[in-house]
Amino acid sequence: MVRCDPFQVVLTKDLRKKLLHLRSEVFLVNEKWVALAIIALLAGTGLGYGLGYFMFQAQISDLKSDVSNLQSELSILTTNYNNLNTTYNDLAVNYSELVSDYENLSEIYVELSQQYEDLLFHYNLINGPASNFTTIKDLQITFTTSRTTYFYEDPVSGNATIKYLNGTAFRGSFSIIIAFIGGGSLSVGERFHLENGFAEFSYGPPAFIYGPGTYLIKLAWIYTGDGFIVADPNTAGLPEVQVEAK
Repeated sequence: MVRCDPFQVVLTKDLRKKLLHLRSEVFLVNEKWVALAIIALLAGTGLGYGLGYFMFQAQISDLKSDVSNLQSELSILTTNYNNLNTTYNDLAVNYSELVSDYENLSEIYVELSQQYEDLLFHYNLINGPASNFTTIKDLQITFTTSRTTYFYEDPVSGNATIKYLNGTAFRGSFSIIIAFIGGGSLSVGERFHLENGFAEFSYGPPAFIYGPGTYLIKLAWIYTGDGFIVADPNTAGLPEVQVEAK
C-alpha cells in the first residue's frame, strides 16, 4: 500500500490552479494580439483603399471620360454608317433602273439607226446629184450640183467638167452665181481652178442668203489660164441647175 504525502497533494492542486490560470492568461493575451492584428489589418486595408482611391480617382475619371467620348463617337459612326447604307441601297436601286433604261434605249437606238439608214438610202435615191450639159463655142461643159435639195444653212457644192470638142482638157477657172427664183442673186467672186478639165466647188454658208426657196446654181464666168474671159453671165447657154433650199 502506497502512502500519499498530504503536502504533495496540496502542492499539486496549487500547481494545477496556477497552470490553469496561466493558460487562461496566455489565451487572453493571444486573443488580444489576434484582435489587434485583425484591427491593424482592417485599418491598413481601409487606409490602403482610401489612399488608392484618392491616387487613382483622377485616372478613373479620365478613363470614364474617354469611354464616354468613345461611346459618343461610336454612336455618330453608327448613325453615319446607317445613313450611308441607306444611300447605298437607294443608289443600287437607281443603278438598276438606269441599267434597265439604258438597255431599253440601246434597243430603241438600234431600231432608230436601222430606220435612219433606210431613210437615208431612199433620200439619196431621191436627192441625188443634178447635172446640166451644154456646148458653148468649142467647149463641152458638164455642170453638176451634189444634191437637188439642201438645208438652207448648208453650203452649196458640186463640180464642173470643161473640155474642148476634141476632148482636150480646158485649162482655166470658173465662178458661179446663186440666183433666188423670185428675186435676188448672189454672185460668188471666188474662182474654182480646173485641173485636167475638172474642178469641184463649194461655197458658204451662207449660200442661200434669201432663206428657204428655189434657187438656180449657174456657171457664170469661165476664164482661161491667162485670165481671159471665155464666157460671162450674158453668154447664152451657160449651164444651170435648179435646187431647193429647205
